[in-house]
Amino acid sequence: MPYTAPGDRVRALVGPKRGDGRTATIEQTLEMAPGRIDPECRHFGDCGGCALQHLPHSANAKFKSDQLLTALRHRGFSEIAINPTITISPGHRRRVEFAIGRGEKPILGLHKIRSKEIVDIDTCPAIRPALSALLPTLRELLRSTELARHAQDIRMTETQSGVDLLFLSSTMYSPDLIVRQKLAAFAEANDVARISWSDREGGEPLVQRRAPNIKFGSANVSLPIKYFLQPSTAGETAISDFARDAIRDAKRVADLYAGCGSLSFPMTETANVTAFELIDDMVTAMRHAAAGLSFKAQQRDLARSPLTEQELNRFDAVVFDPPRAGAKDQAEYLALSKVPKIVAVSCNPTTLARDLRALVDGGYVIDHITPIDQFAWSAELEAVAVLHRD
Repeated sequence: MPYTAPGDRVRALVGPKRGDGRTATIEQTLEMAPGRIDPECRHFGDCGGCALQHLPHSANAKFKSDQLLTALRHRGFSEIAINPTITISPGHRRRVEFAIGRGEKPILGLHKIRSKEIVDIDTCPAIRPALSALLPTLRELLRSTELARHAQDIRMTETQSGVDLLFLSSTMYSPDLIVRQKLAAFAEANDVARISWSDREGGEPLVQRRAPNIKFGSANVSLPIKYFLQPSTAGETAISDFARDAIRDAKRVADLYAGCGSLSFPMTETANVTAFELIDDMVTAMRHAAAGLSFKAQQRDLARSPLTEQELNRFDAVVFDPPRAGAKDQAEYLALSKVPKIVAVSCNPTTLARDLRALVDGGYVIDHITPIDQFAWSAELEAVAVLHRD
């Protein structure tokens, strides 16, 4: 349960079923376990973004590995061993999404756990300093414009060319000239690279002083308005290193759910890589960055139209990094294929275990699994599994 520690004695109210367990609410803490540490953030206990700040590093790492082991055992992997957790220290998250609260004075923060109530946050030690430093001035921007009436969230990303801000709205709205002028002044005063707006009709950049870009391997990718990016540079590097090491002998590699190519481009150092991605803007961004590389990008909805075993058999290795829902149908086709090597990356231990079960039942052997904790102080967990066909 959030905010508890191993060894605590609590009185809890058990709630409805959720996943493989049930939700629970602490009614009273009867006895606290020894070994707790003081949380670094003054919002801890109210903000739902972090629920593990009171645990020391070793306890946090064990919690993450136990979480992965539990999911694997639920799928019948009782004897499997996993590598020690790779932990990315707090303060390195380069990508975060804050909720915008409307009212007499708009607020900016994160929701309480299992609540629609927003905790107003003025600083956040979990994210990069450049992002945390923007929170007070962003709040003032919201209060001096009508943006809070239309936007529900703001996505903040620290790119290699500066901070990229994206307002997210579920309504149709186009900021007027006065708002755009204020956004331009805000970007100039705070050295923001780009400010964009996205609603149900699409998205547009409102201010662009520099193109937000990220370098993956030797490719410099100019990021579209919406894109997938690993939450930390160190986490991205760890995942990429595992993938490159696993496919080092492969000459033809498929990268499924490729995003903007964070895994694809580094692999072009040793292989011809084909990246498959659903979102057209990310496919276009990869194509523009691929000049001179052994690389091509294809748009494909792998949830509705996964690669068949015949298509997969063209490759010596396959890397896949799906959304939280996993790659159920694609994993089943992979299980029928003859691909010698597979690297599975996931941010959801439950769906990872399900997909690994399909692969192992199809004849694959798990070489190793490594938990990667990019989400310091939260229960979220990334993991990388490397498999070969027996």
